[in-house]
Amino acid sequence: METATFGVRLRVAMDLHGWNQPGLAGELGVSTQGVNQCVCGYTEPKASAIAGILRAMPAVDARWLICGVTG
Repeated sequence: METATFGVRLRVAMDLHGWNQPGLAGELGVSTQGVNQCVCGYTEPKASAIAGILRAMPAVDARWLICGVTG
């Protein structure tokens, strides 16, 4: 069962790890606008960006972030 949207899950993960949009954007080497578009649900990130997000937040479960499923 899917939990919310990718953007909502990304926002939750960012909050739990203390990241703001400019900080995560800098870590990923992308624009703050790009992160904002993902958080707001306007775009879905590329696989390489998801990999970077998971490296920046190692405690985040990949299946949960990508699909919204746990376990």
